[in-house]
Amino acid sequence: MTRAARLPIEYHADIIFQLADRGDISPTHLRAVLDSIFSAADSAQHPFPIRDAVHIPDSLSSECEQASGLGLDTLTIKTRIINKLIAIDSHCLQTAISCKSSPGTKPVQSGPSRYSVMAPAIS
Repeated sequence: MTRAARLPIEYHADIIFQLADRGDISPTHLRAVLDSIFSAADSAQHPFPIRDAVHIPDSLSSECEQASGLGLDTLTIKTRIINKLIAIDSHCLQTAISCKSSPGTKPVQSGPSRYSVMAPAIS
């Protein structure tokens, strides 16, 4: 995993997703790794999946759309991470995006978390 962290974010995320799907990473360590990938996901080559408006076989745009199907753009990486966090611990994400405190308790954090941007999309 150390060598994977030095790769471009698309490769790093794909390797971690495969290891996580196989159960090769403990849930505690997986949360930390997913958090770092979420932060770095903005450096992915494409910000969102690419879809062809008009499908033309054997064209560059068709090849880009096919590659986009791997789900390694910024939006899809972040969405997959949130889904994995929910699968690990459904309260984990709620704690991460919580910005308000209950009466008589201290706030979980001082400002909006990096996950709060994505939370409305999955609610």
